[in-house]
Amino acid sequence: MTTVFKLADKVAAFKTKLELWGRRVNRGILDMFQTLAGILGETEPEHSFSQLVHDHLSLLLKEFERYFPTTKDPRTGKEWMRDPFVNKPGESSMSVQEEDQLLEIANDGGLKTTFETTTLPVSLD
Repeated sequence: MTTVFKLADKVAAFKTKLELWGRRVNRGILDMFQTLAGILGETEPEHSFSQLVHDHLSLLLKEFERYFPTTKDPRTGKEWMRDPFVNKPGESSMSVQEEDQLLEIANDGGLKTTFETTTLPVSLD
């Protein structure tokens, strides 16, 4: 019970974490890897070890980018599906008529209130 938007969010978040972790490793911070940090807390790792971890994270990020390229993000131009009230005209591949209809929806205060106060049912089948 998930959507392509949620999955794309998770992939994007992980790719961002890999970038952040690479910057942290360059500064000698390995706390995001708790077991490794515990082991290394008892010893003083060589600089080459940190470089090895950084290189591994960089390769992992490249592989994720290969499988999930940013240029093919399924969320691009479709944010209106998640929230029709943040629509920016001209940023989607909708027809003129569809875009006009979406603008009607996006500017309907009653619908916006309903949208903000209603949650989707979650099925745990």
